[in-house]
Amino acid sequence: MNLIKLKQAEAAFLQRYPGGFDNPEITAIRKKKHNVDKMVAFAQECFSKRNFKLPDLIVQNMVKVVSRSSIISVFEKSGFMDFANGLSREEQELLSSGLRALWQGSAHRGRATILDL
Repeated sequence: MNLIKLKQAEAAFLQRYPGGFDNPEITAIRKKKHNVDKMVAFAQECFSKRNFKLPDLIVQNMVKVVSRSSIISVFEKSGFMDFANGLSREEQELLSSGLRALWQGSAHRGRATILDL
């Protein structure tokens, strides 16, 4: 990594946007491109407790959340969609139970379940 070029880029960025990422112009861009509050609300709706009774719906909703994410690459999105569409009923149930564990506070168990899949 060229630290001199990095420091020059940082100085140019801070000169153009005083305050860095807290600059109002950058904040407006971030909110337009990465509406975190909207995605959180969408995920909460998709993964409500009542939906976990239907593992196939949870998997479909996972695909929707991943597809709408602005921080996941196109290649990862299509790879996840292919993965999700190829799951058997048992695998859907396993993925759903892993997500439920993550969502409800048992991160270790949820991660382990999903990684095993």
